[in-house]
Amino acid sequence: MRQPIAISIYKEEFANITIADIDPVESSVDVKARISGILEKGSAEFETRHRTKQGEIRDVHVITKVLTLSGQTFVIQYGAI
Repeated sequence: MRQPIAISIYKEEFANITIADIDPVESSVDVKARISGILEKGSAEFETRHRTKQGEIRDVHVITKVLTLSGQTFVIQYGAI
């Protein structure tokens, strides 16, 4: 069974990072295309790699779901190694 991961980023740090800081694999064009597809389909499941705060690269299985609450759209993401 896959284990959930935590990349140990504090709230203040999280506000100042981009997907490119965490994902060493996909270009910004790839990320935009993936997000567009997730918003269009409502969910996605894929494999990628994430960079931890300490710089370690980990393989990650990601599950995302689009959620709309009070007229606002959110993309919820869960990753497991």
